[in-house]
Amino acid sequence: MRFRPSSALFTILPVAALLCAAHPATPSLADVPRVGVPEVDIASASDAVTVLVFAFPLTGATIDDRLTAEELRWARPRPATTGSAGETILLPRRHQAVVAVPTRAVVDWEIADHSWLVTPGKGALPETTVEVTPPQIHRDVPLVTVIVSPECAGGILGSVTVILRHSPQPRYSRALDITGGKSVPEAFGARATANPELFSRLAAGLSDLRRQGNAEDRQGDHPFLLTNNWLEVEIERSGAHSIKGEDFTFAGISNSQVDPEKLRCYRAYPVALPDDPESTPATWQDDYAGLTEVALDILDTDGNWDDADELRFHAIGPDDWHDRFFSS
Repeated sequence: MRFRPSSALFTILPVAALLCAAHPATPSLADVPRVGVPEVDIASASDAVTVLVFAFPLTGATIDDRLTAEELRWARPRPATTGSAGETILLPRRHQAVVAVPTRAVVDWEIADHSWLVTPGKGALPETTVEVTPPQIHRDVPLVTVIVSPECAGGILGSVTVILRHSPQPRYSRALDITGGKSVPEAFGARATANPELFSRLAAGLSDLRRQGNAEDRQGDHPFLLTNNWLEVEIERSGAHSIKGEDFTFAGISNSQVDPEKLRCYRAYPVALPDDPESTPATWQDDYAGLTEVALDILDTDGNWDDADELRFHAIGPDDWHDRFFSS
């Protein structure tokens, strides 16, 4: 019995060995130098000073390796936009943090410390990588945005420590005094900030200040103090809506109580009204940005309100395009 395949086996093995030698193993992703996901932490915080630390962690290498910007990869892709001709335009890399501050004045800031993953060219200053916007108001609380651009003159930031100095203005100082030493629940929107505790204290204190305002000054123009007859309407979608006289009757308001010339319609802004408007009478609406009056088309032919008469108005539902609520 003959066994011929053995000779063929010995002719294949050397070829396989040559192929393995010609294709070395591909390095793993962990071996590729790259900039990880940016991080931001609060190093210290008070009513007057906030210290932020932005870090751009390096993996797969060390700073001592003297890397170049071209050798580094990024955990996050570079942001891009589309030009007028349909071309792709790459944008600068940026990382930002929103910070609550007790002032509407421009916030002073300085860089306390910094490091580079890749050393920039001569004359490059770390201050050119940081931008602090003027305060903007959200639910009565001033907010600033700290923006860090890690790429600078051929260099790449490893970390930067930014000190914000925001001495409280009188109104915000009073709000913080009200909540000083108290346990304050987290306010709506606080989690979007780097310092949610200060945001919540400001929101709670400012709410108390509004409630402590002179009731006599509000008596003439506060809509919820003008009458005890209110009909709450639930809006499910944006568009044209109507309320008929019979709806008032079903709600317990008789036609004799309704004067068509005095009917008004209001909506909350930018959030919905609470389910129980009488939970804290005449004060709950102060926690909102205010009421906005809505135009009414009153279909009444004889001046006497009855079940067949109708109110028509336009309302915005809970889900809508962003520009319905914000200008930019």
